[in-house]
Amino acid sequence: MDVLRPSPSGVVAAEITIAEPMVRLRGVSKVYRSLRRNGTDVEALRPLDLNIARGEFVTIVGPSGCGKSTLLSLIAGLSPYTTGEIDIGGRPVAGPYTDLGIVFQKDLLLSWRTILDNVLIQAEVRGLDRRKAAARAAELLALVGLSGFEQFLPHELSGGMRQRVAICRALLHNPPLLLMDEPFAALDAITRDQLTLDFQRFWQRDRRTVVFITHNLVEAVFLGDRVIVMTPRPGGIAEILDIDLARPRNLAVRDTPDFARYTRRIHDLFIETGIIKAE
Repeated sequence: MDVLRPSPSGVVAAEITIAEPMVRLRGVSKVYRSLRRNGTDVEALRPLDLNIARGEFVTIVGPSGCGKSTLLSLIAGLSPYTTGEIDIGGRPVAGPYTDLGIVFQKDLLLSWRTILDNVLIQAEVRGLDRRKAAARAAELLALVGLSGFEQFLPHELSGGMRQRVAICRALLHNPPLLLMDEPFAALDAITRDQLTLDFQRFWQRDRRTVVFITHNLVEAVFLGDRVIVMTPRPGGIAEILDIDLARPRNLAVRDTPDFARYTRRIHDLFIETGIIKAE
């Protein structure tokens, strides 16, 4: 059970303590050491504690340069943390963690490979049985509405369709944890809304753990079970909001007073931490 505490706005914020976390960070910080003589080190993240429950959808918002992507990289084991410890499912992260999927802002599809073969890159890298992997890839593509596009090339698809392919590629090996770094940022507003709805439905099908970075406050509240609001660099946690909105959520929920209270609280936090200058 989450331990809840009221914020000054009346919005309920969740404490960072959750039983049996899927992802656990304790005292984790990141300092980039300068390679220049007499250079200044850059403190990207100050020590922070965070638990993420199994099956939870956590969104992270904050200003550019606050360490959001760095935090995702540390969880994935792609970059070493300076202090603290991270474990996933009780296993310490001491290097690249392979039992997860990552989706970036750019789809990173290979232009010379078909859509199916782009998804199957995951199988090739991991040495999975191609026949079984191809069957799962076809299933995933069908789930995201891309059945029949298996033999198309990336340039023949729209941006939203390409991002769906990237999500399928990240999920091919059925990871329990999915890390997403602003995956919808490059899309137009209509496509972004549709993909947000589609991904919510897709996530509810199996409830895998998702950590989702975005600059969009509306997107953060709409998708998240909790929203982590970060401070300017060196990044830290300003507040964690527990989003008490029924699922599945439709776009109309964004016009409700409850939804507005969450986005207003995040906006107020941005003012309080100096991200937005009100005067």
